[in-house]
Amino acid sequence: MRALDIMTESVVTATPEMTIHDAATLFVDNHIGGLPVIDATGKVVGIVSHSDLLNRIENGPNRSKRALWLDILSSSPREQAAKSVREHGRVVGDVM
Repeated sequence: MRALDIMTESVVTATPEMTIHDAATLFVDNHIGGLPVIDATGKVVGIVSHSDLLNRIENGPNRSKRALWLDILSSSPREQAAKSVREHGRVVGDVM
């Protein structure tokens, strides 16, 4: 099997400013699992996938307190800050 056998022919993209809701709608409407994220000049600046959104739900504010404490103890402040932005961000640029 080659990539050509399973890829979509038309490219659907997101922008860093696009809301998470709009990106999720693109996933569903186009039956795709990932979107290249492009800037205003058309340059690819990242990728957002459906798993990025699922991780956001799984690790969001409703996770257990035990898991939260384990995260705090096992990661640096920089890692904690980046994870918080991904979990609570409202736009694609925050979670890609």
